Amino acid sequence: MEKQYTNKRPTIPADIRRKIEVEAGHQCTVKECYEHTYLEIHHINQNREDNKVDNLILLCDKHHKMAHADKIDRKALREYKKLLNQHHKTTISDTFYSNLTTDFGNKIEDIGLQWLHSLPQVDWALRIDEYNKLYSLLDWLDSRDWTTNNLNPTLKLSFQILSQNIKLTLKTFELHSTTLNEYYVTEKFYKNSYSNQNTRTQAEKQYDAHIYKLIDLTVEVAKNFNEVFRNIRKEIDNNFLSNIGIV
Repeated sequence: MEKQYTNKRPTIPADIRRKIEVEAGHQCTVKECYEHTYLEIHHINQNREDNKVDNLILLCDKHHKMAHADKIDRKALREYKKLLNQHHKTTISDTFYSNLTTDFGNKIEDIGLQWLHSLPQVDWALRIDEYNKLYSLLDWLDSRDWTTNNLNPTLKLSFQILSQNIKLTLKTFELHSTTLNEYYVTEKFYKNSYSNQNTRTQAEKQYDAHIYKLIDLTVEVAKNFNEVFRNIRKEIDNNFLSNIGIV
């Protein structure tokens, strides 16, 4: 027996509605039905109070009526939704995401992440070639087309945070950096000659604070890399750089 409702039909939340529409590409979910104008959200189990994403499917007016008349049964509707999700994931992986992960993987292997594995105990130093490669990675991250359709927002955000924090780390380092052989190193500015011991003591404290800040920023960037790796493995390739452990 169909459930009888005495209360007003619950409204589907706007964020859930949007998710269902985007999932279907703003067209009917039934295979080879390309209707995109007259669309309605259907509750697969016909319980209009169950607004879980897995229970909602976007249908055109005709197929919505067929679903309510059981000419398209619930099992078929779930299969259509399953096929839709499989197609959605494959389409993303085969286009923007596949290129993204391939390029990003190459960048990571090229950089080697040595600067993350060997955090200095006293002086913060960065090989000049690693420094240049990090800026190359920044250029690559900032040049991606993050407006691409269907881009996973969590993955997008993790890439953007990685870019922001690498940039912040390098800019902080550059405040007091100098060249030594093949390295950029933090200048020991406290060694400048001071006539006042108190002034030198303050400079030493500033130097130590600068080094600690750089180490903290570098650890944060390491966590950002890990977050990107986790999101790539979850959304696209569960074996992505699985041999690399950062922190």
